[in-house]
Amino acid sequence: MKEYPPIFPLIKKNFLGTLSSEEQRFLDNWIGKSNENEEIFHRLMALFQEQGDVVDFETFDAELAWKKLQRSVVLERKRRANRALLQKTLKIAAVFIGMALVGTIIWVQYDNRTLSNQVIDQNSIVLQLGNGTSKIIKAGEQRTLVDENGVTLGVQNGNRIIYDTTPKSKKTLELNTLIVPYGEKMELQLSDGTVVYLNSGTSITYPVGFLENSPREVSVIGEAFFDVAHDKSRPFKVDLSKISIEVLGTKFNVAAYPEDKVINTVLVEGSVKLKESGSRDGKVDNIIMEPNQLAAWNSETSETEILKVDTDIYTSWINGRLVLKNLPFSAILKKLERHYDVKIQSNYVDLNRQSFTASFDVESIGEVLNSFNEDTPFIYEIKGRSITINQPPIKNSYYMEKQ
Repeated sequence: MKEYPPIFPLIKKNFLGTLSSEEQRFLDNWIGKSNENEEIFHRLMALFQEQGDVVDFETFDAELAWKKLQRSVVLERKRRANRALLQKTLKIAAVFIGMALVGTIIWVQYDNRTLSNQVIDQNSIVLQLGNGTSKIIKAGEQRTLVDENGVTLGVQNGNRIIYDTTPKSKKTLELNTLIVPYGEKMELQLSDGTVVYLNSGTSITYPVGFLENSPREVSVIGEAFFDVAHDKSRPFKVDLSKISIEVLGTKFNVAAYPEDKVINTVLVEGSVKLKESGSRDGKVDNIIMEPNQLAAWNSETSETEILKVDTDIYTSWINGRLVLKNLPFSAILKKLERHYDVKIQSNYVDLNRQSFTASFDVESIGEVLNSFNEDTPFIYEIKGRSITINQPPIKNSYYMEKQ
């Protein structure tokens, strides 16, 4: 069976207003990839609005709806269907998607006469290939990665994906996207030898092979550490949506999660140049960073603060360590959510404002919370992957845990 590219749909969950921050990030990223994706999103949202209140979600026959969809597509191809029939087919698809695929990953993709889908667990590591197919990546697997023509692209070795570095003559770029959900990490070696470490809740789009005599360009949402292969003739560029980073050969860390208003770049080795995306030279000064510096770019003010830092604090996640230095508890919670794949709601205002310094590696989320609890007592309750924190009615330190 042919595979199709996945995305966290979340179109129905968006309609219901139940998207998590991670799901919202993936959905926004997919919508922004093309005008076609944006049109699909708005069409399906309108269809949910039209019939969401009248469909019985519990008794909906998803299998029957899918058969109707397939028959509609066949008829559409035979009759060279007009736009009205396409809209009718989309309505059937919208119902099928909304009722049958709650809590799954789906990408609805169509051209003038086709509509296709694939279901993938939303906690999977996903590799989207340039031809539109997708593969689920299981961190413990060993396998060869091939394209639709059977040509070897590279290999997967555990939590590493290594692309073939053999020079190939390419005239066009074939882009892949690797999506790493919360609670997972991956290592990626690009075709030029550049090594990228991807933190939880991160996606990167990159070419299978870079073009000769052209800049090497990738885009990132989330957090990644780059060890860039030196190539004087082809500068390396990282697009973070609102700012870009240009290098020749260097080691640096970027953190650009959509929910954070500040984009951090930490330079470990070499030299990098920061520039606000979309700005003209001269309007916004290019910032040249030196090793052991952090550049914090504020998306609200477009201002950048340069600080001298201990880079180990910002790169320790590569080795599975979570190092926190003088961070407010509210910011720490975001890091814990990504690291442990949990959702945390803190209703303790004073605690949220308090700053902590700590380091963790093999501790469970319960052990981490207990360590903070020893400093400032609070109540926390765990239900599955949801955690709620409240101020205790008295000064005793205790907790309740429910699995």
